Amino acid sequence: MHLALHRQTLARLRRVLMLAVAPLLLAGLVVLPGAAPAALAAGSGGVDISAGGPAAAPFVADEDYSGGATAAVTNAISTTGITNPAPQSVYQHNRYGNFTYTIPGLTAGASYNVRLDFAEEYWTAAGDRLFNVLINGTQVLTNFDIFATAGGEYTAVAESFTATASSAGAVTIQFVTVKDNAQVNGIEITPVGGTGDTVTVTSPGSQTGTVGTAASLQIGATDSASGQTLTYSATGLPAGLNINSSTGLISGTPTTVGSSSVTVTATDTTGASGTATFTWTENASTTGTGGVDISAGGPAAAPFVADEDYTGGTATSTTTAISTTGITNPAPQSVWQHNRYGNFTYTIPGLTAGASYNVRLDFAEEYWTAAGDRLFNVLINGTQVLTNFDIFATAGGEYTAVAESFTATASSAGAVTIQFVTVKDNAQVNGIEITPTNGGGGTTGSGGVDISAGGPAAAPFVADEDYSGGATAYVSNAISTTGVTNPAPQSVYQHNRYGNFTYTIPGLTAGASYTVQLDFAEEYWTAAGDRLFNVLVNGNQVLTNFDIFATAGGEYIAVDEPFTATASSTGAITIQFVSVKDNAQVNGIQITPT
Repeated sequence: MHLALHRQTLARLRRVLMLAVAPLLLAGLVVLPGAAPAALAAGSGGVDISAGGPAAAPFVADEDYSGGATAAVTNAISTTGITNPAPQSVYQHNRYGNFTYTIPGLTAGASYNVRLDFAEEYWTAAGDRLFNVLINGTQVLTNFDIFATAGGEYTAVAESFTATASSAGAVTIQFVTVKDNAQVNGIEITPVGGTGDTVTVTSPGSQTGTVGTAASLQIGATDSASGQTLTYSATGLPAGLNINSSTGLISGTPTTVGSSSVTVTATDTTGASGTATFTWTENASTTGTGGVDISAGGPAAAPFVADEDYTGGTATSTTTAISTTGITNPAPQSVWQHNRYGNFTYTIPGLTAGASYNVRLDFAEEYWTAAGDRLFNVLINGTQVLTNFDIFATAGGEYTAVAESFTATASSAGAVTIQFVTVKDNAQVNGIEITPTNGGGGTTGSGGVDISAGGPAAAPFVADEDYSGGATAYVSNAISTTGVTNPAPQSVYQHNRYGNFTYTIPGLTAGASYTVQLDFAEEYWTAAGDRLFNVLVNGNQVLTNFDIFATAGGEYIAVDEPFTATASSTGAITIQFVSVKDNAQVNGIQITPT
């Protein structure tokens, strides 16, 4: 009896307590053991929201929104370029349309980092989804294109900003459709670090480039706290350029003439951040390159550069040897063993507007074992040049190389566009070779090569190759290219090979004439007379007691020296660097047919 009364009393007390506490729970003032508050009071650490999706710790399920609809995919999302990526589930869900998130529970007047996570999961080409984003009424993204910014479909990209919470302790993020539907996958709100850390971003100064010419600029930043990892973001970059969030390297090929104000932000793991703002101007191309060879879907294999300038499609590879018996001047095996397939387009920039080019397309059937299983069309500058093309039937079998050659005129923007359209199964290409019609008639290698001496690839420059002797060095300082016409990418000037060394450039047309341009920038000495050296091309001395500092007019200033040379009977040009005082040095070597 006493036990029964005790149980009844406990039950009655529990009901009374719940009735008393319920209003407080609804007001967010009481937290029961084991429950996490959806939004804390002053001093909140922010919140991570899976837009359009379920909870995926530390992201909470979609909340605090008005408007829009939701969608999901099961495809894996590549997060290769993302520092501290969100869970896959976040990228696989999204909210789309016209909608607004109003994030409550923040500290009024406090500064917060706002990171927006995106992945294009519907469109397969740039330009199909465009939208604006406003934070607290200020537009922070204009005509934002997820596909173009990320570099493809199912690829994650993040954009970071800072915002101040309103007097009500909220941050408002508005998504406004321009074309199709605005979309976001994740929203991350974190307080700007209050640890006293100071992040300083070094301004690189005003930048000038040329549309169609690859750009590379290394942003430098320091943190007063030790052991911090910096994450970089940028706004206002010229179209075609992106910043690597992990390294701070801005790279890409600009596509639009104009001047813009660029702001680069570096943020450490505590949330402390610093910025630098500078002007970036892109001018119209006046002269073009000697063309380019592209390994479609594959890595660089000199003179072919790694896959670039494409939209759409998927890359694949095989290890099977490809027969090139029927091919004159075949591409390297690696090119034949890699391909891009599907529906895709290559837009090759940096050519001479109105000039005529040879376009050679390299193919090898690496999947089907009979004719008629793969059919596709190819259009160059909108004109269909191949209809129902069948690699297997044309080559005569599987794992057999075949090439198709055409002539095309570069557009007013200095570009050639090649479109691959599936008829049956998937369109496919292995290699693309673009050479000027007066530069060797489409012979592989005759278009020359651009080499980043002592450095990595920076299109159209390939990574350092064909050298013997010497050592390498690198600086992060910005190099002034004001006095140089059609300058190389910043990365080329920021790397060099020094000492006594020789470059022997192979794969040229025997007996043909080439322009040899040597790119220099003094990056160590601060006065004239400290570095002197000679340069010999094919045994003929072309520079004597050359002084980079004196010739350029200072340190960290680009200068180039052009010469003409004839390729040897083996199709090679030899360039020898001989130290006179300190060390000989070169930053870039450009070989183009005359």
